[in-house]
Amino acid sequence: MRGARLGHINDRLLVLVPDAEKARENAGTGLTDRAANELEALRKEAESLEKVCGASHGHALYCAGLANRLLGRYEEATIYYRACLITASENLSLLLELTLCLGEQGYTDEAKEVALKSVKVAPDSAEAWGNLAGSSLQLGLRDDARAALDRALDI
Repeated sequence: MRGARLGHINDRLLVLVPDAEKARENAGTGLTDRAANELEALRKEAESLEKVCGASHGHALYCAGLANRLLGRYEEATIYYRACLITASENLSLLLELTLCLGEQGYTDEAKEVALKSVKVAPDSAEAWGNLAGSSLQLGLRDDARAALDRALDI
């Protein structure tokens, strides 16, 4: 039952990702009230399930992290993502999400470390290379950023 509920939460979060990404990119536009309310409800449910989930614990942590990230709560999302790393240290989606959250908080050195891990886990992921380019650029490493961006574009 809990696993099925987490599947539903995960599916709804994925549906809401494009709107949340658009709102994040266009600062000030924000989410619609309906989307924000649904995200908040999903966040609460995922965080509640995380405490009692047993075998699905990692999935609950990821869903709680994603809901928080989509709500712009990067610190909270980072806490859930770091906890999730214990059991899913090579999960590309998790690594990409954590890189984004760390970068948003200004933890650029750690963001680059996680981005490097993501390209090791998935060397053919354009998104992983793009994250590495972004974190390198935040650190002022223009040559590294350019090399990573070129690799992303090649893919």
